[in-house]
Amino acid sequence: MHVCSYFSFPAHAKACAFLLWPLLTVTTAHAIHPAPYDFNEKDFAVEVISYEPGDGVGTDSITLQPFTNALTALGRPTVDTTGNGFDIDPDWTIPVVPVWPAYRATELVTIGQGGHLILKFGRRVYDDPRNPFGRDFIIFGNVLQTAAATDQAQTWVHDPEEVILTGNVHAEPGLVAVSQDGTNWITFTDGPFADTFAPTLGRIYDPDDPVEMTGWTNEWWGVPTNPTWPLDPAVASTNLAGRSLVEVAQIYGHSAGGTSFDLGELDLPVDPDAGWKWIQYVRIKPIPGHGTPEIDAVSIVSPASDYQRWHLEQFTWEERMDPAIGGDHGLGNGHGIANVLAFALGRDRIQAGDPRSPLMHMTRVPEEDALRIQFTRRTDGDPVHVVLESSQDLADAGSWSTNSVAGEVSTSNGNDTETVELIVPLSDTADLGAYRLRGIWP
Repeated sequence: MHVCSYFSFPAHAKACAFLLWPLLTVTTAHAIHPAPYDFNEKDFAVEVISYEPGDGVGTDSITLQPFTNALTALGRPTVDTTGNGFDIDPDWTIPVVPVWPAYRATELVTIGQGGHLILKFGRRVYDDPRNPFGRDFIIFGNVLQTAAATDQAQTWVHDPEEVILTGNVHAEPGLVAVSQDGTNWITFTDGPFADTFAPTLGRIYDPDDPVEMTGWTNEWWGVPTNPTWPLDPAVASTNLAGRSLVEVAQIYGHSAGGTSFDLGELDLPVDPDAGWKWIQYVRIKPIPGHGTPEIDAVSIVSPASDYQRWHLEQFTWEERMDPAIGGDHGLGNGHGIANVLAFALGRDRIQAGDPRSPLMHMTRVPEEDALRIQFTRRTDGDPVHVVLESSQDLADAGSWSTNSVAGEVSTSNGNDTETVELIVPLSDTADLGAYRLRGIWP
């Protein structure tokens, strides 16, 4: 576990006044960008219900195979593609990135003018309030974001730091409709549209642990991204203009990108058991005069933890880019409290209260020869939480133990937090005691 501690040390145990001396220790954690997801096939489309190619379907530039294999839209989106046969050998394994999307007939299906594609998800897609950014499913195409110079896009495999993006994308928007039964459809008339921003990112940028790839020395790209975590909808293609491919990958984090959709925007029946809107089918059609969309995959968004949702609500994507502000250990509140602790203690990251106010209050109870300890913590069951620990020997780092004191009283504050009060008897032999609140998260 990663731990973040806020220590409060009382002076001599029999004294009437106590010194509160704050210390902060942190380790590295990345809770907001979830680790590579343990995928289940039901998180994606599992069946092609109907496919009509329509007009204008092209062929693979290397094999001349037509883009008419609808089965390519099942499962997760493409992680790695190949060279193009011109400046990069087609036998090379090339990670999918915004300037080099999936483009092979074994990876994509094209929907020509007058055609359509209907897919069935492996399970119901819910308008789950726990989903990040309020998005419920994602469609991956092969939209391309251009680089500032053509030769950069063609040779980016040598150094992504040298590839600078423009704000322009080559998109072929597809009209998206959803259904609960595969017969009755409701359309996202005003968008979003399939095969538009954001381009797919197949792998995370991880120069410390790159994976081996056929044909060239990969020094930058690590494990696959998470196609069930949407890119922040506040990020637009213009926000990527002038940024290197490295910076863009850092904005994506573990997200694979794609175009995300919110079922809450549609007038859908509610599942009486779950209490949420839902669908299980998606249909994509070309928009007349706007090209022929390519579809790589569709995915169901995975719910975020309470802490992740709090983090997304508290910080903009620009702030999350700066670990000193929006990182788990960043001090976004400006009061010296790490973000993860601000959450666990139920505090707003900016309005954290009087900076002189301690996180834990301790007062002497003379008539009981005891110490009263009070602090606030969240009550929503999130794995991010705080525990009270004590030590009688500060010279021994292993002496800290979780307090289990009879007489604990918890009072709900009505806002997902509670105030905890502990009465700790003072022993004649315990002349010096120390107490701390320790934050814990996965």
